[in-house]
Amino acid sequence: MRASNRHECQGSEPIFDLNIVRSIKNDLLQKGEFKAYLLFKLGTSTPLTLEQLLKLRVKDLTSDEVKLYLSPSFPREINDFLQSQPENQELFSHKEFQAVKDRAVTHGVIDFDQETMRKTFGYHYFQKTRDIRKVEQALNMKPETFTFKYIGYYDETYYCFYCTKGCLW
Repeated sequence: MRASNRHECQGSEPIFDLNIVRSIKNDLLQKGEFKAYLLFKLGTSTPLTLEQLLKLRVKDLTSDEVKLYLSPSFPREINDFLQSQPENQELFSHKEFQAVKDRAVTHGVIDFDQETMRKTFGYHYFQKTRDIRKVEQALNMKPETFTFKYIGYYDETYYCFYCTKGCLW
């Protein structure tokens, strides 16, 4: 298996290059788009969908009954920001997603959409663990052939999931 080249009927792909991920984060911070930075960081660090991210409230990350675990390495500035916000406030809106999308496009990420951050998480989680079962579990996906395609990996023996042409990858 290997990382794919963009397929004509596939839609968005993950961001394969971690340098681009870092550049987008830095760019968002430099532009003063802190909430967009937080959305992008969470979106590429967790298996949450954009819909789930947009429904997050401050208390989902700060209460004793934490619904989303943040690693100790999560930047202190984010924790400080969360502590200064009302508990029931929604963290994000589509405005922050649009800011992330705009920054991604300026960094050459073509077809950035609502799945790109989640696919990026899956791709890099697989790179780190080399365990497709863990990725399937995190993303709540089956079968493994679909998961590989979703995160940007393919095997030339499988047919394309994205069209009815029966094309090979």
